[in-house]
Amino acid sequence: MYFEKKYGVNIKDFKSTIEIDQVIEKNLGRKLKITRCESPIICHSGCVFELREYDVEDYLNRELR
Repeated sequence: MYFEKKYGVNIKDFKSTIEIDQVIEKNLGRKLKITRCESPIICHSGCVFELREYDVEDYLNRELR
């Protein structure tokens, strides 16, 4: 895993994301900051892929006939 190689740790040794953040902050020498991500490939909901709505029951009914 990239994180394990970059920081020289085993991910299984962590019990929370707070512990992971602490390792990253120690390596960076500063606190992590939350920033707004603006990118034309990511929609505001954070999904890269187009979302579609499906009627699962209708789909199953058609396939199982």
